[in-house]
Amino acid sequence: MSIAIGYTRVSTSKQADSGLSLEAQRAAVTGWCDEAGIHLEEIYEDAGVSGSTPVAEREGLMSALARARELGASHLVVSKLDRLSRSPFILLTLEQGFSKTGLRITSTAGEGTESDDPSSVLGRRML
Repeated sequence: MSIAIGYTRVSTSKQADSGLSLEAQRAAVTGWCDEAGIHLEEIYEDAGVSGSTPVAEREGLMSALARARELGASHLVVSKLDRLSRSPFILLTLEQGFSKTGLRITSTAGEGTESDDPSSVLGRRML
C-alpha cells in the first residue's frame, strides 16, 4: 500500500490562531488520500510561517520530509503547491530532489501533479 505524508502551512499568526485555514487544508489532504486509496500516515504543519521562509527553517516541513524518508512514502500531499513555496524555482528544486527518492509532490487542487507527462510538467512550471 502506498503511504502519504501530509503538509499544511498558513502564513499569518491570525490564520494559525483561527485554525480555519489549517482545518480546510487537513480536510483536503485527508479527503484526497481517502479517495486515492493511499494510507495517510501523518500530517505536519507550519502555522504562522511565510512561504518565503527557507525550507530548512520550516520545522513542520523538515519533519514531514524526514518521516517520508523513514517510511519510504510515495506522496507528500499538500492542498496547493503554494503551501510548499510560492517560488517556482524552489518548487522545481524540491520536486527534482524528491523524485530521486521516489517521493511525489501531490496537490489536492491538481495543479498538474497528477502525472509526469509533458503537459503536466509544463502546467506545474507555469503555475
